[in-house]
Amino acid sequence: MKHLISQLTKSFEPSKRGRVNTHDEFLVYIFQTYAGRMNVCRSEKLKNKYIKERDSILQYVVKNKTEVLKHINR
Repeated sequence: MKHLISQLTKSFEPSKRGRVNTHDEFLVYIFQTYAGRMNVCRSEKLKNKYIKERDSILQYVVKNKTEVLKHINR
């Protein structure tokens, strides 16, 4: 799980508008990233895997907001 979040935070670039919505932007980024992965694959089994992975990552990011923001702001 941490490895996936680490990869996502490295590829995430927050907007320059301010740091207020960085957490929300990151949640949207995760959702869009996995939506793109699901659109590319045709297998239902693989789509279900991505859905479970996405949901678990989103739950983790919501529960550990401060830790994730520290990792993003590095």
